[in-house]
Amino acid sequence: MDTGTWLILGGLSLGEGACKLVDLVAPAYTIAIAALVTSSYIKRQAGTKHAVVPPPVREMGRASSKRADARSSAAALPPLEEATTGITLPGQLDFPGADGKPLLMCGLGCGPRLKKIGPLNVKVYAIGLYVEAGAAKALEPFKSDSSSPALFEALFDQEKFFVRKVLLTFARGVSSKQVTDAIAENLKAHLDEKILEKFGTTLASGIGKSLDKGESIFFAWTAPESLVIGVRGKATGELSHPKLPYILFRGFLGPNTPIPPLRSSTAQGLPRLFQAAAGAMGAGGEGGGGGRSAPASAPAVPATVTEPSTGLPLPTTLTMVDPTSADGAGLGMSLLGCGVRVKKLGMISVNVYALGIFVDAERSKPHLEAFKSGTADPRLFEALLSREAFFSRMLYMVFARSVSAKQVADALAEKLKPNLPPEVFDQFNSTVINSLGKGLSKGQTLAFLWAAPDHLSVIVNGKPSGEITNDRLPRMLHVGFLGDDPGVPEAKAAIPKAVADLLSR
Repeated sequence: MDTGTWLILGGLSLGEGACKLVDLVAPAYTIAIAALVTSSYIKRQAGTKHAVVPPPVREMGRASSKRADARSSAAALPPLEEATTGITLPGQLDFPGADGKPLLMCGLGCGPRLKKIGPLNVKVYAIGLYVEAGAAKALEPFKSDSSSPALFEALFDQEKFFVRKVLLTFARGVSSKQVTDAIAENLKAHLDEKILEKFGTTLASGIGKSLDKGESIFFAWTAPESLVIGVRGKATGELSHPKLPYILFRGFLGPNTPIPPLRSSTAQGLPRLFQAAAGAMGAGGEGGGGGRSAPASAPAVPATVTEPSTGLPLPTTLTMVDPTSADGAGLGMSLLGCGVRVKKLGMISVNVYALGIFVDAERSKPHLEAFKSGTADPRLFEALLSREAFFSRMLYMVFARSVSAKQVADALAEKLKPNLPPEVFDQFNSTVINSLGKGLSKGQTLAFLWAAPDHLSVIVNGKPSGEITNDRLPRMLHVGFLGDDPGVPEAKAAIPKAVADLLSR
């Protein structure tokens, strides 16, 4: 099988059946699945249907080396960081393929699967979808409109075929039965018992008794009716069936996925597919001849930016749990601006924290469309502070020095206290102090997520720590950074151009 060039396109869900993995172990346990495994190599040999062979490094001659050099000389795509699970995915990987050609794996999106267990949102897994570089041709119609629902139909189209692959890496030990039962649960309504039994037997046989923490399985849709199953990086079986691959992958990408933000992650990451395909063309790879000029593509969004005064990195995208969602859905947040909060101590200016201002990338676009020129327009900030045309916003602080809980609360009180009823301010003040405990050390984070018109979530080091419901508090907190007298002026100043960039993606 020609493994082709793979691109990681987005974190996707196995559906509700996968949650059985949580139900079958202690509720406090967390299963996380990350898309970070290298491809296996399948080669048919006499007497062995699915022999796994190592990459034929000795066959990689001068031409292949030149191609690898050309790729490595291009701008590397930045890594992806999934904030909820703390999993970092590579921006791209080069490794030798079965035919001696270097394979480029390009990271485009990620996201978590969360399972609601009582009041808790349990992190179940993150999962990645890989497609070969040739998919750029099939997905060309969506280059200028990646928000179209038809994109996802194309991603599991059997007629305009390109290879897809999903990879799952476990964060704790699970039994073979737990894995097969959970995945089969999402298939049984659409497939007959015979193929379900064959699928379960093939997967279980490859797994053996169990999977340990960090071990992986993958499913590769290699032909319209062919599904390859792999365990621990090695192909362990292949099934031929007209519906199985389609049903399995539709569960990942269909409209009823239990991880809606991952569909938006895929859509947002699509421009990087065209960028990577263009790079492959320029390097003489799978995308085309080595000498052809590559089409223009959208610039890659870096995984982090550095706030220059503090030297602290801020993520450009974050997936946050929506505290107002009954099923623990996620929010795909994008950074609009950053800057430093400075405290004057006599004649000395002290850097306190780096601030990032985020918005829900997809839900904000319809409300910000009028501001795509990138110029500073007072109406833009009115839209960012509106409670009526609502989308989620977030203030994200990375501290440049150690601070006590009282110091943080007192600093925030400067702008809030005069603009809130005493009982509301007192509730906010006590929530912040209780959430921070003894305080924060350098590099630790505090975030305020405005998740609904009257809902503010306090998040400390990535963990929800307090919730406040009030129709004035969330807006007034954000006014302190987006209003006429912003606490971090450079963060506000960066927003108009960032909004234009967001709307162009």
